[in-house]
Amino acid sequence: TFERRNKIKRREEEENDTELISKSNCNFKGKIKDMKDHLDKSCNLIPIKQIIPSQIVISEPIETLQNMVKDLQSQIQDSKLQIMENKNQIKKMKENEHKQIDEVNKQMNNLKDEVLKKDHQIIGLTNDIQQLKTEMNDLKQQQNEQINNLKDKLLEKIQMIIH
Repeated sequence: TFERRNKIKRREEEENDTELISKSNCNFKGKIKDMKDHLDKSCNLIPIKQIIPSQIVISEPIETLQNMVKDLQSQIQDSKLQIMENKNQIKKMKENEHKQIDEVNKQMNNLKDEVLKKDHQIIGLTNDIQQLKTEMNDLKQQQNEQINNLKDKLLEKIQMIIH
């Protein structure tokens, strides 16, 4: 069967070659003024010249282009994978940044709370100091009054003794 197929294939190729050879002959017999019309419309030489070289010329670039397309598709796939990896890395980085930002915000809030507590303590201590100053002034004034009263009494007694 393999030999038979090869024989059939060879026979077809020979027939195609024979047909091409028969078509590649031009048996125009006519006037020169009619030759242009014959070449444009009915001559077998021109289409054969166009078909055969175009098939040869086109098949190689097509194969090259197909290989280029495969390479480009592979590059695109690689790029897509790289993009996905980059997106995942960026996502992880953003998550880490958000965690860090949250941690810093918590620390700032804790510090603010501590500062407010310290401010309240300072205000409380300032008020206590002010109250103590006021009490000290009041006590000084009372002492001065008592001293003055005692002085007055002492002077009165001294004058009573002297008189």
